[in-house]
Amino acid sequence: MVFVLYLILYGLLFAVGACLYSFLNVIIYRIPRGESFLRGRSRCPSCGRELTAGDLVPIFSFLFLRGKCRTCGEKIPVRDTLTEGFGGALACLCFWQYGGSPKAILAFGFLFLLTATALIDADTMEIPDGFSIGIALLGVLAFFIFPEIDGKARLIGAVVVSLPLFLLTLLIPGAFGGGDIKLTAAAGLFLG
Repeated sequence: MVFVLYLILYGLLFAVGACLYSFLNVIIYRIPRGESFLRGRSRCPSCGRELTAGDLVPIFSFLFLRGKCRTCGEKIPVRDTLTEGFGGALACLCFWQYGGSPKAILAFGFLFLLTATALIDADTMEIPDGFSIGIALLGVLAFFIFPEIDGKARLIGAVVVSLPLFLLTLLIPGAFGGGDIKLTAAAGLFLG
């Protein structure tokens, strides 16, 4: 009986994580294009048709539609579905590691922003400052939620990786961008 309850719990966690990462796909698509990720319905990037609720169910819609737009038949990127599955798995992993505590939510938030940053960077070779700021704010929250890593360790973490990147950028122009330096500083603040 306990096994069944855990199975249901992890199934629900997976679904929530997949839904949040489905929204993350919207963020990844719209932010580089200067579009609002809060306003406007989701549309097919090829034909512009507004997607219905049935088209937006994480993972299952991709399988049901056989990976193609219902209207124009254009392929839906597999990466979107893999991202949703990744989000579901991360939600389960965070709960498994930290239970239902604020630590699990904070860790998931960090991974959410880091995933968005990585995929936008892969697509555009740019890291929007908002993600580094968000990770830095989570780093400040981590002072209170993960007290086992003290402030000194967090500040060292912020400097120990970002400073060498900054120095390499001065020595080798174009080696790293400013976004990389800000991101590593913010991640170091969070991780220590």
